[in-house]
Amino acid sequence: MLKLLSELMRIAFLMSAVQCDELTIRKTNNGPVEGIKQTSLLGKKYYAFRGIPYAEAPITGKDPYTGAEVDRRFKAPEPLIRKWTDPLKVRNFGYNCVPSSTLVGLPGNTSENCLFLNIYVPDGGAAKKTVLVYFYGGAFTEGSGHSNTYGPDFLIHPDNIVVTLNYRTGIFGFMNLGFGEYTGNMGLKDQQLAMKWIYENIEHFSGKKDEILLFGQSAGGASVNFHMLNEESRKYFNRAFLLSSSALNYYALYEPDHLERMQTLLKIQDKNKLIEHLKTVETESIAKIIKISTFGLFRLESPWVPTIENSEAKRAFITKSPVDIYQSKNAPVMDTMFSFTSEEYLSFNRELASNTEPFLSGNWNESQLLLPFAGFDRETYPKEYKEAFDLLKKTYYNETSDPDVIKSQNIALLSDLNFGYGILKAVQYQVKANNKENSKKNTFMYRFSVNGDINIFKILLQIKSNGAAHGDEICYLFGCHAIDFINKIALIIRNSSNVNYNTIMRLVNIVTNFARTGNPSIEGDTPFKPIPSPNEIFAQDITNDLNTTLISDVLQELHFDTWKQIEEMYNKIKQNA
Repeated sequence: MLKLLSELMRIAFLMSAVQCDELTIRKTNNGPVEGIKQTSLLGKKYYAFRGIPYAEAPITGKDPYTGAEVDRRFKAPEPLIRKWTDPLKVRNFGYNCVPSSTLVGLPGNTSENCLFLNIYVPDGGAAKKTVLVYFYGGAFTEGSGHSNTYGPDFLIHPDNIVVTLNYRTGIFGFMNLGFGEYTGNMGLKDQQLAMKWIYENIEHFSGKKDEILLFGQSAGGASVNFHMLNEESRKYFNRAFLLSSSALNYYALYEPDHLERMQTLLKIQDKNKLIEHLKTVETESIAKIIKISTFGLFRLESPWVPTIENSEAKRAFITKSPVDIYQSKNAPVMDTMFSFTSEEYLSFNRELASNTEPFLSGNWNESQLLLPFAGFDRETYPKEYKEAFDLLKKTYYNETSDPDVIKSQNIALLSDLNFGYGILKAVQYQVKANNKENSKKNTFMYRFSVNGDINIFKILLQIKSNGAAHGDEICYLFGCHAIDFINKIALIIRNSSNVNYNTIMRLVNIVTNFARTGNPSIEGDTPFKPIPSPNEIFAQDITNDLNTTLISDVLQELHFDTWKQIEEMYNKIKQNA
């Protein structure tokens, strides 16, 4: 099925590359750009500016624009200094960044020269518009801002400007060798430079630079959280929306760095010779180093994710852990919205939809369960692992033999392990920060539980279930042009009787209201309630029903206290090690 998605992406890419319509020209600080006028899936006219460069090409070798020899591979991005006077045609998407995985596939071609962004401006409307800046997910190992997945069709409907962008992923975006300029987090630094470019140029596109929502899903949501924790990044946006992830999820941080791992893999011990070797190797060969093709049945894991940099690193992005920053005076204070889906881990283990055997049946010493804490396994710490196993078994499973109940229990266990617990920790810290004296900032949360016709991952993986898997809300927020054949059928009826259309309008209005006012409540629906304290977390449940309902105790529903108890057990292990 994933091969089918790749083929659909290729076809949609070719179609987008040849579309031609009325042109428009806007200024930027580097020179004028020439876009194209198009029509959304909902019939709204908008201007598309696709493939705008926001940084110099992050390559080592001959610069494709100046011909000069440059050395930028594996380093922080350099601001775009190129200038032009004739309008730069930005009708088609730029290259995708080179991935280190084959999880879903990318539309079009890849290149190390990939730092481009896309701006979509609604025709007419207000003279100054709200700006929505989005970071894609993809486990930090792959992704693209292409309209195959992230078309602006729905979010521009209420007169928002939508911006998507490419940032380096995988080894090119996150390899940290721990010395010189090679300290990792290039992908986060790309995002930050794009945010700065957007902030400094968006007024040329009728945008409000003081009303910018930064949002992202999965790795993109974790990225948003990292930018909330970075004082420089906070200059360039004023509200944040994290979908299905945070910087506190275990998979979002790798420690300590990749130097020893790379020395072993390439059999080069001298670190200077190592980096010189990596500068000269072909792109394709580098991309194959620790390439991810699938995730485990129980846990997500990849080395190519953010790392904590040495405090003396050049252009460091993050030098303290997310928890340390949240507990400091520099904790972010801003309106923040979190979300999660009702069946997160289905997207990574489709067998969950049919497996009627409890994952925690049998003896603990035969269990394959991997805990979300580095090094906490049954071989190294058997006594503590058994205690954790027994606690989880008691929490998630009862004596039922009902196969549907067992499936739900399995899904809940792995969804909470991989997503729920980390997200709730981030919610708690953000509530504490927003509750500081004199702060008028709020924290909100919702669960996406819709079972409709454009739940993208359930479609691709041919999963049948009653809820929503990780990433299933994407094609209700964005026009996913890779599945236009489904969109056209799903949107024939455009009123509240159509679950698909109703969900699109609901999510779009929630995001729009939050971006503009800091309150996601929409007219005619159950109002969102700000989360009052870290120990009282509730969420709106977005389902197939016409109105949302309130989940009054999310901590209990996601078994937060159980996971906290296991983490405290883990912390004692680390202290005594």
